[in-house]
Formats: sequence, C-alpha cells, structure tokens
Amino acid sequence: MQKTLEPTRLLQRLSTLLKQESLGTVLARSTDKLLVYLQTPWRKWQSADRYFSIFDKKRPYAIYSYNATWRNERAVEIAIAQDFLAEMKGKKILEVGNVTSYYQPIQHQVLDKYEKHPDVLNVDFIDYHAPVLFDAFISISTFEHIGWDEEPKDPHKVKAAFTHLKNLVRFPENVLITFPLGYQPVLDEMAREGSLPFQQSACLVRKSFWVWEEAPPTEGTKYLYGSRFPGANALYIGRGLRP
Repeated sequence: MQKTLEPTRLLQRLSTLLKQESLGTVLARSTDKLLVYLQTPWRKWQSADRYFSIFDKKRPYAIYSYNATWRNERAVEIAIAQDFLAEMKGKKILEVGNVTSYYQPIQHQVLDKYEKHPDVLNVDFIDYHAPVLFDAFISISTFEHIGWDEEPKDPHKVKAAFTHLKNLVRFPENVLITFPLGYQPVLDEMAREGSLPFQQSACLVRKSFWVWEEAPPTEGTKYLYGSRFPGANALYIGRGLRP
C-alpha cells in the first residue's frame, strides 16, 4: 500500500464532513488543518534536538502534519513503529488498525474493521484467519478499541484478541503493540497485574508538551486518557509475545 496522498485524503474527508456536519464546524476544522500545515516546519525545527528513550534506545520525536503528531502520542508511537517496520523490512507483516500508511509507504497487509480503503481488509480481528502465518505483527493504538468502542460492548474481548494473535504469527518475538493507558479498564488492570502477554513491556508518560519519559506500566495506569494533555498521557508498548 502506498502512502495516502494528503491533499486527496483531505478532499475526501471534506466531502464526507459536509454531509455530516454544519458548514461552520467544517470551516473550523479546515482552519485548524491549515494552521497545522503552517506549523509543521517550525515544529520539526523545534523538536530537532529533542529525544525520548525506550527499550534502551534514544529516538527522535516523529513530527508530521497528519494528526498533528506533536500534540499527542503519535509523536512517540510513530517513531517506535517506524523503527520496528525498518527492522522487519522484507518480512510478511500484518497490521491491525490502518495507521502507519499515513506516515510512510507500506507494502504489508492492513486489517481495519471500520476504515474503508481499497487496500484495507474490513474484518473484525477476532474473525480473521490468515491462509498462511505472518512473520511479524504491528498494531498502533488500536487494541484499546477492541470490544470497548464496539456494540455490543465487551471489555474482555481484548483478551481473546491477544489469544487469537498467537495463531497468526510465525515468530512471536516479531510483535509490536501500543495502546494508551487510562482508557480501557481491562487493559489497565492487566498492566497493573503484569498479565499482558509480552516478552518486553514499557511505558511512556507525558511529563510536558515535549517530554515523554519511560516509567513502569503500573505508574502509567494512574494517568487518565485526556486528563492533562489531549489523547494519551501514558502509552503502553509491548514487544514480542510470550508462549
């Protein structure tokens, strides 16, 4: 899948919004988008000497106009995701949640239950059965929605998703999943108990507008989603699946 061209995507989005919302609301959103584009070069310059560390590696923040990444958790999770995809280059990868294609060209399979796109499979992850196993798996801020932001609501469905994932990947160590803490109570409880099925786990907590710091996942569950900054105030990162 090639990277979605931003002007084309925005025109499609504008057409959809005009069918759903008032012209005033659409104009306000469009003005914000324009301001984001104008800010992006400055934000890149502003972040040039800023880094965050996780899994013993220092990384630069990911600054993109799409979703104004400097405002939210995308600043760190896209940087982590791009490192992972570079590491997995040439492997057969499954992504759940159509996220990374907005930031770089991709060639891997994407599954997203709701987002309509010619290159995206619109299937519930729990119901998906691959003809062959994947070499690697990635999901960026998607697992917290499984069962939680669906009808009928089933907060424990995410546990079944972790179990199902083990049936789709050939190499369990080649798995990366991120999700916000302080959003889905079952995931928060699993993080506190240490029962999430990862070989490695870490947490990034947003300390200020530009500063994300590594912290124990148990500390991250104290930060409610949207409580101080928009979006995630604590992000869980899981790497590799335990047997």
